[in-house]
Amino acid sequence: MNRADLSAGDRVGRWWDTGAFGPNLQPLTVVRVNRVTATVRTDQGSEFRIQFQDLARRLTSDEL
Repeated sequence: MNRADLSAGDRVGRWWDTGAFGPNLQPLTVVRVNRVTATVRTDQGSEFRIQFQDLARRLTSDEL
């Protein structure tokens, strides 16, 4: 993904290793996009910046 692919409100996912169960696709909501990173929010409300190459893909309505 790159910055041109994203805008605020988009739902995206990243692979997150949960430990015992292996990697799961973590759903995230895009809050802001700048030149280098995207600020995203988890479903639990935490916000953080993530680099575009760490995002797996845009999520479909079936995955939400």
